[in-house]
Amino acid sequence: MKKIFTALSIIIASANANNVNAQAVDQFTALESIGEGSLLRYYWGITIENGTTTGQASDNYELKFEKDIPTRGDAFELVNPGTDKAKINSSFGFLEANHLTKPSAYFNDAVAYVYINGLLYKLINIKDPNNITSFKIDAIYTLMKPIQGVDLSGKLAIKEMKTRDHQAVIKQYLAEMMTIQETATANFTDEEKNKLVMREQAKADKAAGIQAKNAAYWNSEEGQRVLAKSRQAEVTLVNDTQGSVYLCYGQGAYYDLKPGQKKTFACSGGTVYRGTLRPNNSSQYDKTNNVLLELNGKDCGRTVNASSVIK
Repeated sequence: MKKIFTALSIIIASANANNVNAQAVDQFTALESIGEGSLLRYYWGITIENGTTTGQASDNYELKFEKDIPTRGDAFELVNPGTDKAKINSSFGFLEANHLTKPSAYFNDAVAYVYINGLLYKLINIKDPNNITSFKIDAIYTLMKPIQGVDLSGKLAIKEMKTRDHQAVIKQYLAEMMTIQETATANFTDEEKNKLVMREQAKADKAAGIQAKNAAYWNSEEGQRVLAKSRQAEVTLVNDTQGSVYLCYGQGAYYDLKPGQKKTFACSGGTVYRGTLRPNNSSQYDKTNNVLLELNGKDCGRTVNASSVIK
């Protein structure tokens, strides 16, 4: 009896694998169906050749959810198991669903994540998260240990990662979800419409707060000084001699200004010295006492010939 049950399970799983988009569901539903705490394995360096996908296996990460964030609603995270250290929803920014009630992807800037039956895709080169027509698969997370549900997991998910026609499956899913989203949008309740308005207002308030903070800095004495410095015209040094002029400036910077060349410096950039070649070294210079430029914020925009300042 156990053998019959096992064989039946494999048949069902195989059927699911070959028909992953039989009933397209939104990302909220898809991820919540496997449950918070589920473990997914990270594969990077994805290559697809002759219908076979390969990638470098890395660590397992734990699925967590964020709920009711004022500026973006619900989202998900992948974290190191048992910690709050995020793999997704961390260094590159925070994820946002591309639809209020029926999202087909979570996105941030040009990156989007789409989960389909055991595989979570990281897609890059996204131009419009609300209408994803082209993308590159940058990474795949395979479901190794779900908390609940019947999605492909473990060895079956890894096998599916290697053999699935990912581009076709993702495009089919997104196309089906586009129709579902359009229907959902046309039937938003008053409560859902109000939620959209409040979310946009929360985004505007956040942006205004950031802008107010920036404005306060640039209007301060320090900010005005920095702006004034940035607006100063640069000073240009021209090598009008017949040989190289070795320059030493800043924190150990040096430059070989060849005959006929010119180099610009910030008007408040400090002192530029003439250098000499270091003994037995053709690429590093030692500073001399010959000051070529004194960049103290005065006489900005001037052009200086090297022959007039070399001693």
